[in-house]
Amino acid sequence: MLSIPFESAFNILLLVVLVSIIARFFRLPYTVALVFAGLLAPFFSLLLPQVSPDIFLSLLLPPVIFQAATHINLSEMRKDANPIFSYAFIGTMLSTFLIGLIFHFAMGFPFLEALLLGAIISPTDPIAVISSLRTLGVSRRLTLIIEGESLFNDGVAVVMYTTIITALISGVFDWADVVGGMIFSILAGGVIGGLIGYITYRLLSALERLHGGGDDDFIRIILTFITMYVSYQLAIFLNGSGIISVAIAGLIMGNFLSKTIPQRSLENLDMVWDFVAFIATSVSFILIGTNLSLYLLWEYIFTIVLSFLIILCIRAITIYSLSEVLGLAGKGIPRSWQNTTIWSGLRGAVSVMLALGLAELPIQRSNDITAIIFGVVFFSVIFQGLTIKPLMRKLELSK
Repeated sequence: MLSIPFESAFNILLLVVLVSIIARFFRLPYTVALVFAGLLAPFFSLLLPQVSPDIFLSLLLPPVIFQAATHINLSEMRKDANPIFSYAFIGTMLSTFLIGLIFHFAMGFPFLEALLLGAIISPTDPIAVISSLRTLGVSRRLTLIIEGESLFNDGVAVVMYTTIITALISGVFDWADVVGGMIFSILAGGVIGGLIGYITYRLLSALERLHGGGDDDFIRIILTFITMYVSYQLAIFLNGSGIISVAIAGLIMGNFLSKTIPQRSLENLDMVWDFVAFIATSVSFILIGTNLSLYLLWEYIFTIVLSFLIILCIRAITIYSLSEVLGLAGKGIPRSWQNTTIWSGLRGAVSVMLALGLAELPIQRSNDITAIIFGVVFFSVIFQGLTIKPLMRKLELSK
């Protein structure tokens, strides 16, 4: 359910403005300040919107994915396609499997529930990652690798999450069906996003020729919004990955529209999408804070700290091992970049919302999974979010 009365909508916008000013004044990471704002809001009886996991995934996440994808240059992305897709696809699956094994054998979780925990916490959150990188002045190529991974690994994680949930409910888990279903969902999402993006591009090209460069900025903006949501909903309807579909549609739009519409119109589009993504990002980080429970964090503090260290180590293992393999093929990246990729892999609102979706499901360790997810996300956003800038400076990667 989505409940946004006027008062709660006004409150969250007011909170975004105040937090932005305070964070700038104290030179705090904006995203960290938003999480604390959401965490403290209930103590001041501040009414904020209530957003369900489904609404978050279908309404707030797609604009962030789409806007970020429109800024990725396809020709540049091709040069680093190997690390991007290796980290996003193989890395996410490997991380899920390793986390599942550790939590199954060392902590006694049922195997499927341990895998579910791995699927929820493995992906780096594009909302968190992109927000952090844009303030650091990191090299364009490194930014592209980190952003590219975060855009696609969410799609992989949501596909695994859905597949494991289905297996838990049905009681049937077949590796061949699971892998086949994941591959189909990922490919279907990519194809649908590519088709919808290309159709919109051709439509805007025809509109440009018809009006001879007329002022149709509002039509262009509306069409890009339609493209984003149609690509997401159609992919979901056809059992594809909605997130990957939106990412591919955004890539198509961002790289082809510059050949069709005037520069001024492109700037107007960028301004609108930057604003929409800013609002979605801000709301998402406030939602992290509002959904965290201080009592739950304290009750599970030792398990959370241990889990955070385990997950960080697994992140390092996957990045280093995949980078070594890529290096043998001449496609590797420098060790300092690998370190940055590991540390910038923040977890965020996506993991929190997926964990909230477990409440109504017949899962034996759902409370434990939720507590671990919340705690790891909290430590990730706070600890990694506050230290990423000093790390970049130490590695001489931040301008």
